Amino acid sequence: MNRQTSTSRSVTAGCARCSIEWTTPNAQAVAARHHDSHGHRTWVEQILTIEYGTAQPVAEQPGLFG
Repeated sequence: MNRQTSTSRSVTAGCARCSIEWTTPNAQAVAARHHDSHGHRTWVEQILTIEYGTAQPVAEQPGLFG
């Protein structure tokens, strides 16, 4: 089967003590390095999005709900 797939990831990290957030693609590494160098507790949130198929909406999908 040949299926068109698209994957994207967004990362946000931060340090509550410094009141700072990082939103770059390498935010997880920045948070880890910040913890290593300053000893602060840091956090990281990651969102992984996977899409299957094309971005073209289908006008009608007969039989989908009936």
